Amino acid sequence: MLRLNKIYIFFGSSSFIAKELISKLKKEKNVKLYSISRNLNSKYNYQNLGKLLTVVNKIKVDEIVVFNFANNTNFLDYKNKFSKINKETFFYSKKIIDFSNRLLVKQKHIYLSSDRIFGKINKPIYISSKPRPIDPYGILKARYEKYLIKNLKIKNIIIVRS
Repeated sequence: MLRLNKIYIFFGSSSFIAKELISKLKKEKNVKLYSISRNLNSKYNYQNLGKLLTVVNKIKVDEIVVFNFANNTNFLDYKNKFSKINKETFFYSKKIIDFSNRLLVKQKHIYLSSDRIFGKINKPIYISSKPRPIDPYGILKARYEKYLIKNLKIKNIIIVRS
């Protein structure tokens, strides 16, 4: 059986950041990459995560890195359709967290958040800075960070606020 150093799993793989990262990680040796899409015609999507879980849990691997870049990036949707975006975000987030909690190998979970969770601040922001979001996008990102930390069983979470 093949032994891998790492498996990279991407939620939100169509984002610019994910595409750039995937192109770099593809060059690594002894790794496997999986992309999950909302598109039901994709090999792996949110409706068949159990299929991917079965595949991944059969592979001997040192570490799994889950990149959670899934997000609606249309800021107007957050303003005009906040309730709908909130519902969709947590629907897909629950699937991502449930999937991650069922992985059998040590993992890192990397979530792409936003510095907008701090609102308008004109001074340095630190890890200990308290979130004070002032717009719907920042509010949802802050809520999801709390949800992720509370519900993800592993505590090896990296939150990138860009």
